[in-house]
Amino acid sequence: MTWDCHTIFCKSISFGMNPREALLLAYQELAPFSDRHNWEFFNNLKHIEFLCKHLGRDKSILDVGSGIGILALALSKLGYTVDGLDKYIFLPNTYISVDQDAVTKLQKVWADNNLRIINDDISTFVTEKKYDSVVTIAVIEHQKDPKGFINACVSHLRIGGLFFCSTPNMVDLLNRFRVLCGRSAFRDLKPFFNAEKVSFAIGGNTRYRK
Repeated sequence: MTWDCHTIFCKSISFGMNPREALLLAYQELAPFSDRHNWEFFNNLKHIEFLCKHLGRDKSILDVGSGIGILALALSKLGYTVDGLDKYIFLPNTYISVDQDAVTKLQKVWADNNLRIINDDISTFVTEKKYDSVVTIAVIEHQKDPKGFINACVSHLRIGGLFFCSTPNMVDLLNRFRVLCGRSAFRDLKPFFNAEKVSFAIGGNTRYRK
């Protein structure tokens, strides 16, 4: 089994950096590709703060479903050794895919920050390495076989390691209020739809609303 990865030498790590500072830097360095994910900032911050509380900064992390690496890059800046895993950013015509020019630019950011983003799926990912933590954010809800997904994630944990799995709470108070007002629980639908495609699908005369 072979897998494609993008490497990886560290330019700088600040062990005195706090989670918010690290996340802001991650968004800045991955811009403009991170701009569409700005609405996720506070969720990402909560995840990072939890991991920093329960995991020493000298530990290794596998981020399953890492996307372009916002969370992974912030964790790397905090001192963690991080591998990201995501095949969809490298595939054409997915809602998170980027073109080859963008991949080239992203690869430089990853390499400058000692970060690997591996082009693979957790179901086929093979490595002898065991991680101190496996993290997966807003991925399990997309799985046809959630139990198999969890088993695949946990198989890469060292004994006593931390498995951190988060999924969106679609029925929290704010989401209920948004739905009551005729809006989507998602803060931004642009990653999933655009006005032209929706208009074509339902016969025209649509107005995009966040």
